[in-house]
Amino acid sequence: MYYNINLKNKCIFILLALVQIGFAQDNENIVIGRVTNGISPLKNVAVQISDASTNTSTDENGYYQIKASPLDILVFSYMGMKDEEIVVEDVTTRLNIVMKMQIEELDEVKVTNRIDRRSQDYMRHQYARDERIINTALGYVHKDYLGSSAYIVGGENLNPGAVDILTALRGKVPNLRIGTVIGPDGRTTERAVFLRGRSSINNPAPAIYDVDGIVMTQAPLFLIIQNVERVAVIPSLLATGRYGPLAVGGVIIINTSGTNIVREPGTNSLYDYAKLRDNIYEDDALDQEGVLRNSPSYLKDLYGSANLTEAKKHYEHYAITLKTDPYFILDSYLFFSAKEARDYAMELLQQNIGLFKNAVQCKALAYALEVTDKPDLANEYYKKIFLMRPGYAQSYRDLANNYVATGNYKRAANLYVRYLHLINEGFFPKDKSGISGIVKEEFMNLLTQHKSVISENSGLVLPPKDITRQEGTRILVEWNDSEAEFDLQFVHPEKQYFTWEHTTKSNPDRIRDEKIKGYSSEEFFIYEPLPEDWQVNVSYKGNKKLTATYLKLTVYRNYNTPSQRAISKLYRLRLKDVNQQLLDFSEVMSLP
Repeated sequence: MYYNINLKNKCIFILLALVQIGFAQDNENIVIGRVTNGISPLKNVAVQISDASTNTSTDENGYYQIKASPLDILVFSYMGMKDEEIVVEDVTTRLNIVMKMQIEELDEVKVTNRIDRRSQDYMRHQYARDERIINTALGYVHKDYLGSSAYIVGGENLNPGAVDILTALRGKVPNLRIGTVIGPDGRTTERAVFLRGRSSINNPAPAIYDVDGIVMTQAPLFLIIQNVERVAVIPSLLATGRYGPLAVGGVIIINTSGTNIVREPGTNSLYDYAKLRDNIYEDDALDQEGVLRNSPSYLKDLYGSANLTEAKKHYEHYAITLKTDPYFILDSYLFFSAKEARDYAMELLQQNIGLFKNAVQCKALAYALEVTDKPDLANEYYKKIFLMRPGYAQSYRDLANNYVATGNYKRAANLYVRYLHLINEGFFPKDKSGISGIVKEEFMNLLTQHKSVISENSGLVLPPKDITRQEGTRILVEWNDSEAEFDLQFVHPEKQYFTWEHTTKSNPDRIRDEKIKGYSSEEFFIYEPLPEDWQVNVSYKGNKKLTATYLKLTVYRNYNTPSQRAISKLYRLRLKDVNQQLLDFSEVMSLP
């Protein structure tokens, strides 16, 4: 238990959340859009809801319209093109799809497979960050190349109170049965695992075990459950192809904590793969002035104004035609706030506040209020989003963080605890790589910074055992639109860079996971002493609509320590496929 909260209140809260989620998922959206090949419209593209009979097709100009509910999967299919799958959300009303040639994807698969066979070193270094990688006696393997019949279970999902590893796996993998076999002496019996794909129905073969690269036929009952980091279950058809006839009953691959993680030499930090890449940054990112030159006319005129009087005239001129566009209002608010015309900025915002209706628009507004030092006003919109999206993990996290920013530390702690309780109850899925890890990081940081305030008469048990504490420089990236696709480029002081790809083409599992679990954020850590010339760039790929995406970047210096400081910036992303500079760390170094 994280928090001594009344059980009745817990049940009421969960019930209310379930009712709200059920209501939200019953709502149907009219989704419209256009499908092209990047140049020309595509006629007769099949548009259908996966596992349902609802379908339509595009007209001669590539346009379509279809009814869909949140969490439905829209599938776009066209002969010779790669299928596109999009998870529908509560705000999904427009999806403009660019389809790609199937031959291009086939070429990429060949290249990817070739790289995969030669990239054991890469997977070894990425193991700690990608829970889909498992270490075997035959090398590192990615889940994508094991097929859908293989399963990988994180150690945090195993029952820590189980008597042994076999019992801990019960119920975690379909078609897994625990039985007994005759021991080597011919008299005793031993516990074993049996999987689908047995050698014979009457004489089933048990699975074998691969523990940190050591293959054994007897179950490793000696393992301590808390030390198990990752388990992969591979049925017989896949297993015999890799392990031979010995694996006719399948293989249980077990990785234990600490043995498979590569760290920086002489440190306890995860390996910084960015340092070892051959990618060399050529100082080609567009600065913010260059971005402005490619911005809409109203932004160019506002930022080109000689004084505030001229800027206000420009705003009033464009407001005649753009007064119903919430993002025009938001951009104008940010401009006047930066020019120290805060009263005027608040006035124009309040006059048009009714334009911010859905969760995506409200989140962009909340970001803008936060970066202009108005977290109390942002709180109203995070609450609004929470009521719109009670089934989104991000709603809990955002509201809790806002409470921290406004000094309501106990409320923040209650919300973190509530979210973690719902994970334990199975209301939210457990995961390391997604939002849960970020929430736990931020909860631990709250405890580090304000433990005495939270503990006072709160009944809070501190700290929960499964929350780790990371220190260093933390980079938090958040975006308001879950359809947004982009590549983040982290440039090392030696001009080498690492790219984190957030697109359906390069990282479809991640995009799908975000939509199903409801999150739109990611964190990165730099563990070494922070030099001034680190840099973060972005290449925006679009959001399947005609609107901009708002990306908030927060850099924490000395994270999780009493001397922690942070700086936040908000960026308007609209210019596509151009590498643009977000932040260099000289601003971070200047923090007091």
